[in-house]
Amino acid sequence: MKKFLKYSGIVYLILFFAVIFLFYFLIVPYQMGFKEQTGIFISMPSYLALYLQKPAILSEFSGDFLTQLFSIRVCSALIPLLLLLLVWLGISLLIKRVIGKDRAFFCALLPVAVETAYLVYLNYPISSTISLLVAVWAAYLLIGVKDKKIRIILFAISIPILYVLIGGHTLMFVISIAVLDYKSWRFNLPVAVAGVVAMLLMGHFYNLTLLDSILYPVITGYVLPPNVMFLLLPAAFLIAFLAAIFRLYGWIMAVMSAAGLGLATHFAFNEKVEYVAEISTHAYNDRWYDVKKLSLDNKTNNRLGVFYRNLSFAREGKLTQELFKYPQMASDGLFVDLQPGVTYLEVFSYLDLLLEVGDVSQATDCALLCQTVMPKSYSSRGIKNLAEIAMIVGDKDVAYKYLDMLENTLLHKKWAVEMRKSILTDSLPQEYEVYRSRMPYADYFYQQNNWTESLSAVADANPYNVAAIDYLLCACLLNKNYKTFVSYYDRYYLNRLDRIIQVPEIYMQALLLQADDDESLNMLMQKYGIPEVMVDYYFAFVDAQAEMQGDIRNLAAFSGTYWYYMVLARFNAQ
Repeated sequence: MKKFLKYSGIVYLILFFAVIFLFYFLIVPYQMGFKEQTGIFISMPSYLALYLQKPAILSEFSGDFLTQLFSIRVCSALIPLLLLLLVWLGISLLIKRVIGKDRAFFCALLPVAVETAYLVYLNYPISSTISLLVAVWAAYLLIGVKDKKIRIILFAISIPILYVLIGGHTLMFVISIAVLDYKSWRFNLPVAVAGVVAMLLMGHFYNLTLLDSILYPVITGYVLPPNVMFLLLPAAFLIAFLAAIFRLYGWIMAVMSAAGLGLATHFAFNEKVEYVAEISTHAYNDRWYDVKKLSLDNKTNNRLGVFYRNLSFAREGKLTQELFKYPQMASDGLFVDLQPGVTYLEVFSYLDLLLEVGDVSQATDCALLCQTVMPKSYSSRGIKNLAEIAMIVGDKDVAYKYLDMLENTLLHKKWAVEMRKSILTDSLPQEYEVYRSRMPYADYFYQQNNWTESLSAVADANPYNVAAIDYLLCACLLNKNYKTFVSYYDRYYLNRLDRIIQVPEIYMQALLLQADDDESLNMLMQKYGIPEVMVDYYFAFVDAQAEMQGDIRNLAAFSGTYWYYMVLARFNAQ
């Protein structure tokens, strides 16, 4: 029977951690991989010295180093799995050393289930899991000291040392010793309370808030679960230890740990965030074929999915051609605004569009802002964007500054070396040359999130920036700001762009809506050069609309036209 229980426990353990690996690898790979974009490990002395300015020196250093590998999908699942396995092993040995081996095997899995969920969140660092790992093994080593007086002295000394090395998870060390060494509670309790106070005072010394002092290297105020959710880990520790102390049956803890893992993975998974993280990651890696494929398969009509669909078509010069062939959200599907509470996903999307429309001034400001709001003040994606912007504007000194940083990373070194060579040989990628051609000829002022003002300023400064002008005109059409559209068209297209490029059909369709009678129609045809075939198409639409009889399906033949969009919008508003 004992042999059966032993082997069944091993099978259970394998299945438990297999579920974790498959969850990370198959269900949330892009949320895990996104961590690489929001942080960076630069192996330069001046940047390595920054680790000394905050607590958790050991865990942050090792965590940031390992996070570099998260852009490799299997690593983003395998590294957390190995760390969680070591956490489980440490808790299991810790319980076994104090209480006995029968219950340790299953009791130790409950805290692991909670940590599994935490790791999914975009800004939950792997360094926090390393802190937990060190705290558990430090408790295991201390519990092994047999002399009680020496153990209590070491307990008191260890708290400030551990706080410097691993930060807030020193609290897990305190809980482990205080609960498992319960026979010495009269001595441990005062030391534990004093230890928590010492942690808070040290956090104040590092200019951390009370909450951040307990949670660091996790930093509140970012893309994380609600703060109250961080109570789950200490609670899981207490339940695991108390279950072992009170000799709870192993099968009960096995059921609890399985249920805990199921609940953790269920609540950690967010289909919307995973979808946006995937599409944003493809954009970051210049895999625009995958971006378009994902954005077209946007079953939930996700806003950022619509945004990247429009952006992928704009990069191909097909924004006006494809705009009304797919569901839209007025101009919300064209733009992203930086409002309080936005995630890094929106910030990076905002930056992608600024580069596309040639608003280099605002793109630089956005990239610098992105760096300042990052928990570590640096991110690999932000630094790469700044390097690209510097190369586009031709500022070699600034470009070299950021390329130097990227050359001292593990995975971006090759790209940085190639970009340095392209600067020296004056052979930048064609994409950068396109962006450079869209730059305004002079600096200008802008207001953040005011896309109309920003795009019109860019278009005024560079009247041949078709990408910016098309975004501006398409926004007017999507918002049904017809009069504004006509004024912008007359300002940027009439007798300017219409003489060097073919006018998009949707613009001609919109311009025809000004016609009230035959005389005004002839004036429009003459003024804007609208061909007769377009006028005949319009009359066919008018006739079909008159015979619609409340059934918009009769207009399906005109799907993709601006006229159909207007009728559909009016029909949906009823």
